[in-house]
Amino acid sequence: MAIAPRPYAYVPTLPGGALTADVLREWAAGVMAAYKVPGIELVESFPMTATGKIRKAALRPASRTRSAP
Repeated sequence: MAIAPRPYAYVPTLPGGALTADVLREWAAGVMAAYKVPGIELVESFPMTATGKIRKAALRPASRTRSAP
């Protein structure tokens, strides 16, 4: 039986915002089953294509190199 990859969330932050990955992770742990709590990475902005879509492939390599808590 194959193990599914852990979900991962990329969250854009606002300048001067007080949001942290730990706060989001604690919130998610309170409302989701433990196996559904995503790894969280805060980003300043999403990489975009010329047509305004998010370049998902540009985000993925960062999550593969990080260890999930």
